[in-house]
Amino acid sequence: VVSTQSTWGIDPCFLSYNPDTPDFYNQWPNPKGPDQKRIEKEQQLDMNSPAVGPPPHLSSGFITIGTFNSISKITPKVAEVWSKVMSQVPEMRLLLKSKPLACPRVRKDMIGLFTVHGISPDRIHCVGLIANHNSHLAAYNEIDLTLDCWPYAGTATSCEALYMGVPLVCLRGEHHCQNVGVSLNSVLGYPELIANTEEEYIEIAVKLARDRQRLAKYREELRGRMLKSPLCNGKMYVEKVEDEYRKMWHKYCDDHSENSNGPCDHKSINIL
Repeated sequence: VVSTQSTWGIDPCFLSYNPDTPDFYNQWPNPKGPDQKRIEKEQQLDMNSPAVGPPPHLSSGFITIGTFNSISKITPKVAEVWSKVMSQVPEMRLLLKSKPLACPRVRKDMIGLFTVHGISPDRIHCVGLIANHNSHLAAYNEIDLTLDCWPYAGTATSCEALYMGVPLVCLRGEHHCQNVGVSLNSVLGYPELIANTEEEYIEIAVKLARDRQRLAKYREELRGRMLKSPLCNGKMYVEKVEDEYRKMWHKYCDDHSENSNGPCDHKSINIL
């Protein structure tokens, strides 16, 4: 048996995000009647997502950037670029949240990635695991804007930030793993938050941090725009995935058309 691997793109976005809200689940009732497992899951979860709060700088007096990504994504290069952003906005603070940051040694090492570039440790706040999902989401209300990592970008954390009204500044790269934020911002209609170089990334982040009106606008409109976008349209996403499966099957049949006794005899049948 020979196995092969192919890459297929799904337009307009490669994923679908489920924000775990009652309205989202109610869009897709089970055609066979109540699903007991689903009902139990909904009863276990607090299905009321926390509200998008006001921009945190209104109460703190300073801009907070941050990420809830795995700290393994915050490389020395990422820390260097983020430090350049912070250097240009002296009152800016950085909030990092990741499970390993509960360890004092890990916190010290992480903060050290920034202090070598002249960032004072008192400008960096590290938070460990927040076990409750809604409390985790509510923590995004402490961030004015989130900065994406590279070469491995955020995915779930980026969707969560956007859902909580936090704009995402990202850097375009050569590979899919870096371009998740590019896909998300593109499908939501925010090309102005996509940088092509590290210099552009710094410029976009600094300008946005200094523009309180823009920050407020993003916070006001992001969740509504996201819920109405293809990013949160699970039905459309599944249909597109099924279409890609059909294309894969038809391509396989075309490539093996000489095999009259194989599965390609069924190309005319809508197998998937």
